[in-house]
Amino acid sequence: MRTVRIVAAVAILAALPLTTSARRKTIPAAPKSEAKVYTVSKTYTTLSFTATKWMVFKEEGLFQDFTGTLTYSSEDPTKCKIEVTVQAASLDGRAPGRDKVLRSDDFFDVEKYPTLSFRSTKVSSTGKDTDDVEDDLTIRGVPKRITIP
Repeated sequence: MRTVRIVAAVAILAALPLTTSARRKTIPAAPKSEAKVYTVSKTYTTLSFTATKWMVFKEEGLFQDFTGTLTYSSEDPTKCKIEVTVQAASLDGRAPGRDKVLRSDDFFDVEKYPTLSFRSTKVSSTGKDTDDVEDDLTIRGVPKRITIP
C-alpha cells in the first residue's frame, strides 16, 4: 500500500508541469507577484498507480476520473500548492478481476471511501533547481504526510 501512495504522489507531481505548460498558453499574463491557478487537464495528465503483491509482483494501472488545481508563483514558493481528487472506482488495471479486488475493502474500499486526495501542505525554496514539497495523500480516509525533495 505504501508503494501505491508514493507512486501516486510522484505521478501527480510529474504530470503537473505538463499541465502548467499547456495552460500557460491560454491564460493572460498576470503580474509577477500574483499566484496563478491552473486546472489539471486529463488531456495532458496521466494518473497511474503501482501496487506490489508479496513484495515481488507489481500491478500497475491508471485512474480515469480525477480533478485538480495547481497554484503557482515564481516569486513566492509559499503561495504554491497542488490539490487533486481522484474517484477511486475509476481505477483501470486492464484486468477486470484484479480491478474488482483493488476496489474491494482489501485495498481502496471504494464503497466506503469513494475518493483519494492529494494536497500539498508546504512548498519551500531550497535555493537549488528544485523545491521541497510536503504533501498529504489521503487513502481510505487516512491522510499520510509525504516529503518529496
